[in-house]
Amino acid sequence: MGKLKDLLVALACGFAVIGPFAPRCAGQQYSFSQATAGLGNPNVNSIAQDRQGYLWVGTENGLYRYDGRQFQKYGAANGLHAHTIRSVFAGPDGTLWVGADTGIYFQLADGKFVEVHAPLPYNQFSLRIGSSFTAIASDQVVVADRNGAFLLRHLEPNLWAAEPMHLDGATIWSVLYAPGNVLWYGCDSDLCRLAAGKTTHLGASLNLPQEQWLHLLLARDGHIWVRGLSHLGEVIPNESRFQLHDLPGRSDAVPYVTLAQDARGSIVATQGHDFGLWENGNWRMVTARNGLSHNDLSELFVDREGSIWIGTIGHGLSRWVGQGRWEGYTDADGLSDDIVWATLRDKTGRLWIGTESGLDYLPPGEQTVRPFAAPGIQTARAVSLAAGPDGSIWMGSAAGNLVRIDPATLAATQWKVPEVYRIVSDQEHRIWAATGAGLYFVDVLSHDRTPQLVQDPGIANPTKRFTDLCIDHTNRLWAASDDGLFRLDPTGWRRIDPGLSGVNPYQLAADHEGNLWVAGSFPGIMRLRFIGDRVMESEHITRPPLISEQVVSLMVDSRGWLWVGQDDGLSVYDGRSWRSFTQDDGLIWNDTDSNALAEDSDGSLWIGTSGGLSHLLKPEAKPAGPPPPPIFSQVTFGATSIANGAKVPWSESPLDVSIAALSFRDARHIRTRYRLSGLESEWVETAGNNVRYARLSPGAYRGASVAHAYSSSGGSKDAA
Repeated sequence: MGKLKDLLVALACGFAVIGPFAPRCAGQQYSFSQATAGLGNPNVNSIAQDRQGYLWVGTENGLYRYDGRQFQKYGAANGLHAHTIRSVFAGPDGTLWVGADTGIYFQLADGKFVEVHAPLPYNQFSLRIGSSFTAIASDQVVVADRNGAFLLRHLEPNLWAAEPMHLDGATIWSVLYAPGNVLWYGCDSDLCRLAAGKTTHLGASLNLPQEQWLHLLLARDGHIWVRGLSHLGEVIPNESRFQLHDLPGRSDAVPYVTLAQDARGSIVATQGHDFGLWENGNWRMVTARNGLSHNDLSELFVDREGSIWIGTIGHGLSRWVGQGRWEGYTDADGLSDDIVWATLRDKTGRLWIGTESGLDYLPPGEQTVRPFAAPGIQTARAVSLAAGPDGSIWMGSAAGNLVRIDPATLAATQWKVPEVYRIVSDQEHRIWAATGAGLYFVDVLSHDRTPQLVQDPGIANPTKRFTDLCIDHTNRLWAASDDGLFRLDPTGWRRIDPGLSGVNPYQLAADHEGNLWVAGSFPGIMRLRFIGDRVMESEHITRPPLISEQVVSLMVDSRGWLWVGQDDGLSVYDGRSWRSFTQDDGLIWNDTDSNALAEDSDGSLWIGTSGGLSHLLKPEAKPAGPPPPPIFSQVTFGATSIANGAKVPWSESPLDVSIAALSFRDARHIRTRYRLSGLESEWVETAGNNVRYARLSPGAYRGASVAHAYSSSGGSKDAA
């Protein structure tokens, strides 16, 4: 019976599982960014964030501070005489606590660490991995040690003293303080609660499994989550009830069984080299299939910006990039090819995906992409998709095929045309196709849907290559060709005079103001304004604010925002400021593909790249408020570290200043402005975090206020 149960669990992510607690295994790809520069030991045991915003990482060989760009090790020179760091905890008063296998330390205001001496008859403290610290007041901290529980009291500014706590149980595994002056703790193989001087053993009354409860977590709804080597569950104190929520699958009995709660309220728990999120009564597992490594996870931590940090055994620290905002699909999720050209949501809710190798679709509510196939239909190089007025799906291929798919039966019809670049559908029941040898149209309502070459007096050379099409807010059709720019309005086809711009575009996007955004053989993009059939004004935009001069796609969404796909990322202009996205933000691959931008019915954005399909779930999300205040993380004059306000003898040594933004989620979008009073009268702006003055003359210098601004053109926000 045991083997059968294990088999069913192992198959749970490949087949349907009946029942309310079936794990949900997402098929999407997520992005995880490694943080390794300066992390001397890759075995992460614990993570915490201090009041300033630094991340502190306890490892098997040392304590490290992370400022978003690099790690700095803290050791004996800083008063920390310990190597194996089991636990790191930030107290409510701002004190940083470090629990090691040989002692407990707290940090002073000057950054140095001081050891707390164990009370007699104990020789020293020795902590385990788990819920080791909890604060019951700003000046009182409880710690779970191998010798039992101890109360740490703040007696003087630089002095904390420890005294034994006589809690029930021979072994205290974990401690957690909760509202109501209640102390929860793992006691032997039970869970205990100390309230109003009375201890209650909860195992029998709550029907708890016998377990060494190593990790305790107070959720935002007041529930207590408990976890041991084998079991995980939720205590609902107001109902005196326990619910078991064991993760699916199996993992080795190791103490790396951490718990956290993310910014959206989901409980997050490790399971070997995977982790799960408790959502709507089920575990959603994130695995190597979603982009995680195959390395066992040792720690999870949610920082103040909502990012999930993941500690691994032997492979350092990583961060989930774009959680809840970005997802993606690759050939691992069923795509016929990682080169994605087009996407389209049809009226039935299917998502159609055109790739270099064929046409795929994602049924509503499913996670795995399916290939589309029909007898005699060729779908390779599916570069463009459009929806007909009758709900039909139209596909144009660079191999020279135009295909119509019936949405109900999925039966398909195919016509041969020249190489297709773009197809669009207008309000006159026509499908237009820009091809390598002319512009074609199909009357969708006609019995004969054979594509027809457009031959009109307004188009002097009808068999020239047409590269892009778009429809503006007045339902006029714009067409880019090798012979120039054309427009179809109720009076017929018109060739547009480029005026002084001289532009002959390849890509087009019409905005809500009557302008046309274009890209071509020139670097960057242009915004064209028209009077009649002539370009009267052009505005040329390159980098910055674009992140590359090679533009491959343009799209204006329902909000009126302009999206620009480039060979090094994605940029958006909301009418006031620019913002860019790369793999550092959650984009699945930086090299976006030609004409591969599409808005979904819910306002989200699909981006085709040469590394898969990206989905920007919340395009409107922006950094909330100004960036955090900057911090001078380190100042050195030659080999001498300088404290705030200190004086040092002059020499020809260089002055080095390290500046930390302490915003991990938006670090790439933040720039720094600095000024050294006594030398500089103007602000200097940089995207780096190190400032170096090679040789200063003798004198008094003062670091002026430093400001950070989100790197976008116009509308930047500063923090002094």
